[in-house]
Amino acid sequence: MTDPNDNKMMTKRVQASDRTTVILSYSSRDAEDLRALASGFTLKAGKKASLSLVSRRSLQLYSRLLSDPARRESETLALNEMVTPRPVPAPHSKKVPAP
Repeated sequence: MTDPNDNKMMTKRVQASDRTTVILSYSSRDAEDLRALASGFTLKAGKKASLSLVSRRSLQLYSRLLSDPARRESETLALNEMVTPRPVPAPHSKKVPAP
């Protein structure tokens, strides 16, 4: 039996200390992996790390990583490979793609 959320995108809002909100979208499979990762951390008083806490920390580390121009360029290439392509109308369609 498969999970009814297979291939659906999940959304997580992460609020930063400067009152900025980052919205993360990921597949249900990625969500399971992230929750498993977060639950692997035992913090003060035996508490488990939340997905929100791990996300905030990940964003801090990511921003530090991107301060190096060479790493930023490499990361831009990797992100471009992950981007969902914009749909293009079929050749017989009368719709014109937006600029």
